[in-house]
Amino acid sequence: ANAYLEKGAARQMTGENSEALSLYELAIGIRERLVQQQGKVELAGDLSRAYANKADVLFVMGSSAEALTWLDRALKISLALWKNQDHGGLPHELADLYTSKASALQQLGRITAALSVYDEAIALREALVKEGRKGQEGNLARDIGRKACALTVSGDHDAAWPLYGQALTIFERLVTQENRREWRHEMATACLNGAQTAEVLGKSGAAFSWYGFAVTTWLELVDREGHKELLGRLAWARVYRAIFLIKIKAIAQGIPELKEAVPILEAEATRTNASDLKAALDYGQTVLEILKSAETGDSASDADQ
Repeated sequence: ANAYLEKGAARQMTGENSEALSLYELAIGIRERLVQQQGKVELAGDLSRAYANKADVLFVMGSSAEALTWLDRALKISLALWKNQDHGGLPHELADLYTSKASALQQLGRITAALSVYDEAIALREALVKEGRKGQEGNLARDIGRKACALTVSGDHDAAWPLYGQALTIFERLVTQENRREWRHEMATACLNGAQTAEVLGKSGAAFSWYGFAVTTWLELVDREGHKELLGRLAWARVYRAIFLIKIKAIAQGIPELKEAVPILEAEATRTNASDLKAALDYGQTVLEILKSAETGDSASDADQ
C-alpha cells in the first residue's frame, strides 16, 4: 500500500492525475482490507491519509462532490483518533483535512460552509503555532489566503482584502527573512488571488505588484529550478497579468503576453485535467475572442472608409 501511495504522489506531483487516482485506489483497497477485515486498527490513520490523497486528486480534477465524500470518510477516522489520542491522530493532519474540505466546498459553490470549515482549520493552525510549532506558520498563512479567496469568490472583496494582507505578511517573513523558500509557491498563489481582489477594489498598484510577483516566482521555479509541474500555474498568472495590463491600457505589453500564454495554459490544462487551469483558460480564451472581434471590426471600419 505504501508503494502505491508513494507512486501515486509522484504521479500527482507531475500532473499525471488519472494515473495517481488509480494508484491511490489500489492503496485504499489494501488498507481497507487490513483495517476493516483484519482488525489492524493501528493502520486507521494510514487509511485516513489514503482517503485524503484520493480526495485531493479528485479535487484537482474537478470532481469536488466525490472528493468531499472521501474527505468526510477521512475526517471521521481522524476525529476519532484525535479524540482518543491514539494511533497517530495528529492535529495538523486534522487541520489539513479541514483545509481540503473547505476547498472542495468552495469549488462546489457552498461558500458559507467553506468559510466555516476554513475557520476550523485556521483555529487549529493558530493553536499549533502558539505551542511553538513554527513549521505550521506557512500552513496558517496558506489557509488564511484560501479563506480570503473564498471571500473573493463570494464577492466580499472588502472582507478578503485584509486577510490577503495578513497571509502575505506571514509569507514575506518566512520567504524573505527566514529564507524558507519552500513557501514561494503558496505565496505566489496568494498573490495571484489577492491581485484579483486588488483590481476590484481599485488598488491597481497592489494588483500590478502581486501579479508580477506571482509570474516572477513561478518563472524562477519552472525555468531555473526545473519544477515543470508548475508550468500551468505560470501560464495562469501570465494570462491574468496580461488581461490586467490590457485593462489599464498597457496594450503593447498585455496582448502579446496573452497570445503567448494561452496556448501554454491550454496544453497544461489538457495534460493535467486540472479544473482551475481550465477555468483560467476559459477566461483567457474569452478575452482573446473579444480582442479578435474588436480587431475584425476595426479592419472592417477601415475598409469602409
